[in-house]
Amino acid sequence: TEGMIEDALSEKQRRSAVNLILEACVEANRSGLIKKHTFTTEVVRSLRALKANKECIQLVVRNVISTGRKCRHRIAMEEAMYAALEERDYESLKLITEVFERSGYDSRRLSI
Repeated sequence: TEGMIEDALSEKQRRSAVNLILEACVEANRSGLIKKHTFTTEVVRSLRALKANKECIQLVVRNVISTGRKCRHRIAMEEAMYAALEERDYESLKLITEVFERSGYDSRRLSI
């Protein structure tokens, strides 16, 4: 399905969809919805499907793991690690992986 989304949208449509998701995240931040792992899971999966890896990484770093403490957003962190790997953003990958491990998850089981 992800490849179909990418092929079916023009660059302008893709950018517009990414912007709508990011606007929803601003509102989710205000309301506290961003703290729900089910919300962040859907957001990061949508951003990744739209090939918006940098936005995915930024969202997770700024809103999900910003405290640096334990985090329940396992899938969001996993997706952001894969996005960081694809973007060769090793600084973000290291940061997200550290929080992932500190949260009790095992990054060795991932393909990174």
